[in-house]
Amino acid sequence: LHLSVGGTISTGGVGQRSFRCGLQIDNVLELELIQENGNRLICSNSKNKALFDRARGGYGQFGMISKVKMRLEAAPKQVLVYKAIYDNANDFIQDQILLSAEYSVSAVQAHIVLNRREEIERRIGQTLSNENYSLLNDQSLWVFVLEISIYIYNPETLLSTKECQQEIFNRVLHC
Repeated sequence: LHLSVGGTISTGGVGQRSFRCGLQIDNVLELELIQENGNRLICSNSKNKALFDRARGGYGQFGMISKVKMRLEAAPKQVLVYKAIYDNANDFIQDQILLSAEYSVSAVQAHIVLNRREEIERRIGQTLSNENYSLLNDQSLWVFVLEISIYIYNPETLLSTKECQQEIFNRVLHC
């Protein structure tokens, strides 16, 4: 990626969990800025607040972010990832909205991909069977991919992969 935490905070820090946790800049507690004259300033909600607010998402216009204190969340013990492919934009968007309201879904990432088999396979990271590929509308220029993640923090509560997948696909998805 060639980006630092300071670099992503300079641009806002949008990610696949933003709908749950806010932007990366929403979770910054304090930062250190190096200004063009070499001065280092500590900024937070209580110290240099105006500069703190401008520097987060400010594309480096107010100095280089060299240190950051952030609110963190616990790392999951396991992550279950599912990929759903759509050839209909309306269903794709509707499922994005439904998934963002579904509490058991931890992260959602959406992709629009040229409707060519090799492009789809590259995006989903696996080979499509002929049967699955034939289900897609070959008249559509684009296909839409949702990557759905479920974070498991307590292994004792882990549903089997099949049960978890079935639950999501039965309750939410139109693909």
